[in-house]
Amino acid sequence: MSRNIAFSRPATYNPSLVRKASAFDGDDEDSARRQQLKEELGLTEDDDDNEGGDGGKKGGDDDWRRRCEDAMTKLKVALENEEKAQSSLSKLQLLSKSQTAILKSTFDKKLKSKETMVQDLLQVIADHESKLKTGGIPYEAFDGVVAERPTTASSAATAASDEGDPSMEALAALKAQVDALTDENAALRKKAAAVVGSSAAAPTATSSSSEDKSEKEALPPQYLKKMATLEHEKQSLLQLLKDAQMKLSAQKAKPSDPTTAAPPPPAPTTASNTEQLDALERKCTKAETELAKALAKVDATEKELRTLKSADTSSTDRVKLAEAQTQLAAATAKLSDVEATFQAKHDKLKAAAEADLAKLKEQAKKSIVDLRKKLETTSQSSATLHARLAKAKGDVMKHKTELKALKADVVSLVAALGAANKEVARTIEARVKAQTDALAGVVDNYKREMKERKRLFNLVQELQGNIRVLCRFRPISKSETANGSKVVTKFTGHEEVSLVGEKGKAKSYEFEHVFDMTSTQDQVFAQVKPLITSVLDGFNVCIFAYGQTGSGKTFTMSGSPDNPGINPRALTELFALKHGRTKEYHDDIQVSIMEIYNEVIRDLLADNAASTNLSVRQGTNGNFVQGLTMVPVKEVTDVFNLITKGNQNRSTHATDMNEHSSRSHSILSIYVKSTNLATNVVANGKLHLVDLAGSERLSKTGAEGQRLKEAQNINQSLSTLGNVIQARANKQKHVPYRDSSLTYLLQDSLGGDSKTLMVACSSPVDYNAEESFCTLNFASRARCVEMGKATKHVTKTAKAE
Repeated sequence: MSRNIAFSRPATYNPSLVRKASAFDGDDEDSARRQQLKEELGLTEDDDDNEGGDGGKKGGDDDWRRRCEDAMTKLKVALENEEKAQSSLSKLQLLSKSQTAILKSTFDKKLKSKETMVQDLLQVIADHESKLKTGGIPYEAFDGVVAERPTTASSAATAASDEGDPSMEALAALKAQVDALTDENAALRKKAAAVVGSSAAAPTATSSSSEDKSEKEALPPQYLKKMATLEHEKQSLLQLLKDAQMKLSAQKAKPSDPTTAAPPPPAPTTASNTEQLDALERKCTKAETELAKALAKVDATEKELRTLKSADTSSTDRVKLAEAQTQLAAATAKLSDVEATFQAKHDKLKAAAEADLAKLKEQAKKSIVDLRKKLETTSQSSATLHARLAKAKGDVMKHKTELKALKADVVSLVAALGAANKEVARTIEARVKAQTDALAGVVDNYKREMKERKRLFNLVQELQGNIRVLCRFRPISKSETANGSKVVTKFTGHEEVSLVGEKGKAKSYEFEHVFDMTSTQDQVFAQVKPLITSVLDGFNVCIFAYGQTGSGKTFTMSGSPDNPGINPRALTELFALKHGRTKEYHDDIQVSIMEIYNEVIRDLLADNAASTNLSVRQGTNGNFVQGLTMVPVKEVTDVFNLITKGNQNRSTHATDMNEHSSRSHSILSIYVKSTNLATNVVANGKLHLVDLAGSERLSKTGAEGQRLKEAQNINQSLSTLGNVIQARANKQKHVPYRDSSLTYLLQDSLGGDSKTLMVACSSPVDYNAEESFCTLNFASRARCVEMGKATKHVTKTAKAE
């Protein structure tokens, strides 16, 4: 395979070119089929832009899949509509059934009420029967069977109309029972009247024959006929019994003839004679039984006759009978009223139920018709969707086949690409090897360049003056925007800024670098970073921030965990340089942290930081703080832990200018002792990172009491710092370093034996314009100080044996 392999990027897809190519192909059949599919699926000409090439096929597959999903969604909606229609039909049918159940329940309640009424009527009839029995009036007991009454034409029509209605059938039975009771009561009244009349009309007789005759005449014809029949049967039975007894006696008591010789022994009784005798005896027994029954009947009849005869027909009985008849009439009238009320209610309920049922049936028919129409429409739509879906599935299968072929092509291309990549990798490896050989001496050249860069940087620092001034303006705050504060600063470049005063007069300032309100921590540290190298070379370096309260000094020096400032970045860079030269140098690093609060020096790393009161002393290596805690560290994390401890002991308090205003000057000092492993030359460097307290106007801060004393001491020390800078700028012989603890401690950094960098922090709004003028004027004076050439603190020790 050739080594010169190039892969060109595929040309951008252009639908117009594809259409032009298809026109030249002349594939009219395929074009017509695609057009038909687009019309069936509702596609437009713009959809052609999604076809062509490999991307077009993939887009076509996605489009077909999307349309299949749309068809399935429409089919699902149609099926849901069909289910809703079926559910509505079921609800209507259930509603019709529920109405029928309600009517049935109502009629059942009415039937139970009717049955209760029937039981009450039966109880009334039983009471009347007991009263008739007590009065000795003959009656026929009611056995619960009611004779049918003749059906009139109107009742037949009513029955025809109520056929199949259980309540109407029960009502008809009740009517029949009432009619039967009425007929039977009429018959009883007639019998009672006949008995009473016959008893009153019969004359009284003294002889027993006359009484018997009178009793027989008083009896009803059926009783007389029954008595005659019984008497006839009695006489017949008596006669039969008498004849049988006579025959039996004659046979048993026939006397023997004494004159004649003894008769021969009796012949044995034949079987026929024995059977006749047994039959005769059975007849006699039966006749006696029937006779006993007849006698019992006669006795019962005579007893009944005597009971009827002895019945008291006085006026009291007639009154009771009349009362019974009255009660019966009242019960009959009550029954008629109840029957009429029940019939009226029944007719009313039946009419209302029939009307509701007819209305429900009409609504159900209408709903069923509507649902059937909807179902037909849905079925037609579903059939259409099924047809389109089947067609779409066929097309999808075709596209899947094409996709499979394309995937096979891609696999083959990937295989070819893998081989080509291997060849390219071999080519690149050869070129890298050649470059590596060409850059064999780059490391040595880099070391020489770095050494020369250090020399030139120190030379530039000496030529520019050892105090470099940077100016940084913080962003405008939300509260200042809400109060209507205006920006009075104007940035004309990276080294110049102008500030507008209250009277509209502007003043311009020039510094080594000016950072506007949009500057970042990275940009600020880029100007500070070169000084960190000088610490390892044995120079004293001092970096401090100056400005009013709330101007951003602490943020610039310390920052936040997410956006660190100069201090953490400088420490990180210092330890990175330390670890990068471990083969050439051995570095020992110590850390101290202190604050100057109300002119008192406090050791922030001591256990009792608040109670310490240290003093500045002069030594052979410059000024130092006697008794200050020095902590050796190995890693940058050790320093960060010490800073956290020191911040916990630092004095802060809220003012009207800043919620967490620093009430003291904080000084973080790093002491580096570097030993050259080759020459045993020892370099001692120091790095002071100073966060000064904010200068304040007492009228703005609202400080009182202890806070007022703190502000006065802060302003006094800053004023002394200004005097020192002014004296150094004017090259005065006497410089008042001892006027404050701050200037006395920083005498080495301000007196010429150090590389010093100042960051002047200012506010950009008109409300703080006067304080911003003071800060920028102080920074301008500091920039004019000529400190001379910084010295390098190195010593040479004898090599260890």
